[in-house]
Amino acid sequence: MSQWGAKGQADAGRTAPEILGHYYRGSSLGSGAMPGEVRVGVLWDSQNISLTASGVYEFRYGSPDGELIASATQNQEFSVATDSSGSFLLKTAEVTTTRPGGKSLYVIYGPHGSLLRLPQTGNRYKHGALEINTYLKNGSWLVRGIVTGLNIQQYLYGLGEVPSSWPGEALKAQAIAARTYGVEKVARMGQARQPCNCGLYPSTIDQVYVGFEKEGGMDGDRWRAAVDATDAQILML
Repeated sequence: MSQWGAKGQADAGRTAPEILGHYYRGSSLGSGAMPGEVRVGVLWDSQNISLTASGVYEFRYGSPDGELIASATQNQEFSVATDSSGSFLLKTAEVTTTRPGGKSLYVIYGPHGSLLRLPQTGNRYKHGALEINTYLKNGSWLVRGIVTGLNIQQYLYGLGEVPSSWPGEALKAQAIAARTYGVEKVARMGQARQPCNCGLYPSTIDQVYVGFEKEGGMDGDRWRAAVDATDAQILML
């Protein structure tokens, strides 16, 4: 879909179904099966991941409700790196905690009402949890981060594809097109694509995902309203 073209059509008074019908001839709006979870890769091929948050956040090992290995307060900085054996190194300025790298490390922020910030992406994240893996590439152990535990609506809230100030019908058309893309891509490609170990990349490889910077940004409530107004709607061919 031409996003600027969709805006032009909305400016001319066309509705979201009419805009989509123009670009996707032969399609119709319907409701399809939504994935129970969407995994969005946000950082990979990195020596470390830096973290801070607007409030309390936790580090759990093995699963989102697994062993609690550290708890952080507002704006406390942590980093996650890996050693020569592939083990996690969870660091503050004072302490380093280690765990074997065969399992994932989870950063839990949503249940505490905190926004997780990753300086390396420049973005904050509100929904889901951050899953961190270690992996071997070209003889070196690296770390990667995946925002996991998102439902499709929460994923769409964080998409920065078009300005939230655009006409409402253009935003609805974008939300439906983006939902259709995400659902189809996950169903076709799975959620362990490499090197991100994710279902969807956060860039124009798939769709631009910026997390809370979208829904919490200027006019972000208009974008969220468009996502909610089109809940479960996808294009059927």
